[in-house]
Amino acid sequence: MRLRLPLLISALLVAVVAPFLWAAYRQVEATLVRAGGERARGAADQVANLVERSSRAGLEGLRRVAADPDVRRYVQNPTDAGRDAARARMASLAQGGVRRVELWSAAGSRLLDVSVPEATVPGVAPVVFPPSTRPPAVGFNALQAAGNAVFTDTAAEIWAEPPPASQAAASARLGHLVVRSTLSVNPPGALGRLVGGDAVIAIGNTAGGTWTDLSRIVTAPAVDVTRNGVTEYRAADGERRLGAVSTIRGTPWAVWVEFPRSIIVSPARAFLRRMIVVAVIFVAVGSLLVANVSIRITKPIHELAQAADEIAAGDYSRRVNALRRDEIGRLGRAFNAMAADVKDTHQQLEARVLERTHAIEALRASEALYRTIVEVALDCIITIDATGRVVEFNPAAEKTFGYRKGDVVGRELAELIVPPAHRDAHRKGLARYIGTGESSLIGQRIEMIAMRSDGTQLPVELALSAVRSEGPPMVTGVARDITERRRLEDVRLKIQAMEEQNHRMLEASRLKNEFLANMSHELRTPLNAIIGFAELMHRGRVGPVSAKHAEYLGDILTSSKHLLQLINDVLDLAKVESGRMEFRPEPVDLAKLVNEVRDMLRGLAASQSLRVETEVDPDVSAVVVDPARVRQILYNYLSNAIKFTPAGGRVRVRITPEEPDMFRIDVEDTGVGIPAGDLGKLFVEFQQLDAGTAKEHQGTGLGLAVTRRLVEAQAGRVAVQSMPGKGSTFSAILPRRMTMAPADDVSPVIRPSPGNRPILVVDDDPSTLKLADLALRELGHRPVCKDNAVDALLAAEAHPPAVVIVDLFMPHVDGFEFISRLRACPGGRDVPVLVWTVKDLDAAERRRLQASAAAIVSKSAGGLQALVKELGRLLPAASLAPKGGDDL
Repeated sequence: MRLRLPLLISALLVAVVAPFLWAAYRQVEATLVRAGGERARGAADQVANLVERSSRAGLEGLRRVAADPDVRRYVQNPTDAGRDAARARMASLAQGGVRRVELWSAAGSRLLDVSVPEATVPGVAPVVFPPSTRPPAVGFNALQAAGNAVFTDTAAEIWAEPPPASQAAASARLGHLVVRSTLSVNPPGALGRLVGGDAVIAIGNTAGGTWTDLSRIVTAPAVDVTRNGVTEYRAADGERRLGAVSTIRGTPWAVWVEFPRSIIVSPARAFLRRMIVVAVIFVAVGSLLVANVSIRITKPIHELAQAADEIAAGDYSRRVNALRRDEIGRLGRAFNAMAADVKDTHQQLEARVLERTHAIEALRASEALYRTIVEVALDCIITIDATGRVVEFNPAAEKTFGYRKGDVVGRELAELIVPPAHRDAHRKGLARYIGTGESSLIGQRIEMIAMRSDGTQLPVELALSAVRSEGPPMVTGVARDITERRRLEDVRLKIQAMEEQNHRMLEASRLKNEFLANMSHELRTPLNAIIGFAELMHRGRVGPVSAKHAEYLGDILTSSKHLLQLINDVLDLAKVESGRMEFRPEPVDLAKLVNEVRDMLRGLAASQSLRVETEVDPDVSAVVVDPARVRQILYNYLSNAIKFTPAGGRVRVRITPEEPDMFRIDVEDTGVGIPAGDLGKLFVEFQQLDAGTAKEHQGTGLGLAVTRRLVEAQAGRVAVQSMPGKGSTFSAILPRRMTMAPADDVSPVIRPSPGNRPILVVDDDPSTLKLADLALRELGHRPVCKDNAVDALLAAEAHPPAVVIVDLFMPHVDGFEFISRLRACPGGRDVPVLVWTVKDLDAAERRRLQASAAAIVSKSAGGLQALVKELGRLLPAASLAPKGGDDL
């Protein structure tokens, strides 16, 4: 133990010093590498500057010779006398490394060549520099190799006298003067002294190719030599090297200077060795000091440990030496004081144990009383401890939940009576209460779902109470089965929900009826005006119409009537669904009704060259049905058959007896037919067999759906038979006799007396007034149009009309009120009133009009034609006013 601490401290010192030494070594090494890089960069820049100055000096000398008059005259006029003078001037360039001087004409021919022999070396063959094949580029050119020697060409232009004002004046150029020379340094050891003997120096082309160390050809550096900078790389022999590139300005050359990295960082290794020796000495001295201090500290601590063991064994009189004045002495004195306190505490505990024994006996008596109360309680009493396990489970709980107390005590309550969905919440709530003492359920009455032993669930009312004791907290719950109370509450809530649902249904029905009434008026009123104006223009009643305009007007009529039919179908469908569809049966001649429908669709059939045949069995010619609804069924079936039958086909309508009290309508076509798999899609709202058919025939899928609803509402049924490629047959089976509505007390139709009296038209829609005015004037009547009931009443009082045409739904004073006031006006009692409205009137509204209106015409069913027909019935020929006339 006494040696463990010194060894641990020594290891700690080594662990601290070693990373420090390594970091210092790496820092020194990095500093040396940076310095080496700067050294290489500086050396490369110096060599580049040296070569640049030397090369520029040679280029300046070359340019001076090129500008010499003797050279220029010889180029202009090559003569023998001129050759010697020019050669003498060219020979002046044969200095340093120059090996050949050439004179070229502007035409590219060599005029003169001066060679400079190389100094001979015994045993070494002289290098022969080949002549140029053509003039090189002006200035410095790339390095080239001849044997083991490296040379370069430098060229200068020879210009006529005076020199040209622009280099573009090529006619003033006489030729070129070229010097071919080797690279050399004087004195020979100058570069070594400049950059150091351990450096490697190379000069070469930045574009690659020939490189030399000024004594022989060498391999180009494996770095980017086009940009200045410092580079570290690993050579082919595996040694890492550090070098720098410096491009020589004005030339295509670059200088490369490199040093072995090992030489650069060698001072760092020496530094590391010295630091390791110092660190070893430091750790050794530190270990000796720590060992000495450890022995002085651990010895008294060991004595304290022995004394503590003796006190733990029961010897409370044991004490230690506490004479030292340092921390160890303070610790000894504190230990002795603690030993004295432990002795006193032990004596006090013995006295308290005796007192606690008497308290336990009293607690047992109290527990016996509590047990008696729990056993006889009618409610379930369950107690759990801090872990959620059952501590108490009274007989009432056994009866309610189906467990025996012995089976549940010690088990977790959540696994017994808490449903699986609530177990996590139960555990989290208990843990929060145990941890914080806070719970929103303690002291509250709550209702929850519990679970019996057989897995069935029951609702219980639960009251939780915290059990306060010296030990861990516990919770007691008192639960009561409230299944019967819940059942009664569920019955009450269901009754309340049904009442609310019934109220919502009544309100929805009211809103739907209001919406249908508004949509009927707001949509069909302007649409009827469009159809009316288009019919007048199409028939030429307002002036001549060209064939193209007639075609367009026909398209407008077709589309408008299609839209009107769609709106009527939607309204009819809504009425049938809501049970508001009313039927007005009367004796009907089916043969006549079929012919009317055929005439309505004659134009559509003729446009497709179709033949429409009808056949009505005499046995069912006269039936009691609602003619408007049967006409609608026939129209939907027949229009569908015509639309889906190809040109030149045939459509047949047959009406035959069916069963004792029914008759059958069959509409057969020779169309494309329907696959058996698609028959189920028919008679369904907004359902069509394919989108292409819908686009071609402008269908929405409502016609057949409305037909089915109308037939079923009359206690009938629909059917369809089809074969692809052969055609289809759509059928409707209806009762021969519907129950007729009771006859209303209808006043006799009031006919106007003959005379030149106007027709009063009352409608709040300007388009409808304009349409009625135009149509009535074309028929020879004298219309007076008013857009409100008040003005109309004033007009009727001033000039009693022959007939009044009125809309029912107008602002301020509606049609019902207007008719009532009209009857009270002088002369208004006997005026026939023709109600012209877009709304489908219900039975109550019709009864209001029976005694006061001579006729009711729907704007959407027949439009102007129905209005004119009804006027013809009401007005005798003598009452027709001549065309023209003034307004009232």
